[in-house]
Amino acid sequence: LNQAPERALGVLPEMRRWLGSSGPDATTYSTLVLGLARQNMGREATEVAMEALSSCNSSQRGSHNNNHRQQQQQHQQYALLSEEALAQLARVMQKQGLLQKELGIRLQSRLEAVGLALPKTGYVKRQQY
Repeated sequence: LNQAPERALGVLPEMRRWLGSSGPDATTYSTLVLGLARQNMGREATEVAMEALSSCNSSQRGSHNNNHRQQQQQHQQYALLSEEALAQLARVMQKQGLLQKELGIRLQSRLEAVGLALPKTGYVKRQQY
């Protein structure tokens, strides 16, 4: 982010419009969430995380007929945020009191949809399938 978080946020819409690109990838989302969280921009980091998880959910549609192992692999493949980014996000959200507010509740719901949890401690725990 190089101390320019607003500029980094402005790149996301551009990336979605690039021809031949499917948009931001896991590294992009994780880097942005991690950087925003480190800049104490909890709301912005949470919004980016939810966007990543939304793209994760839309990529998984149609997988209902797969067996259990394939579903588990898909959940891991499409979890578009690194554990480090989620841990830093949890810390800044807890620090800013966002975990129990609507934004935090929505994030936790989206995380659960892809088999992740965001505990108050800041550590990420993968749910068992």
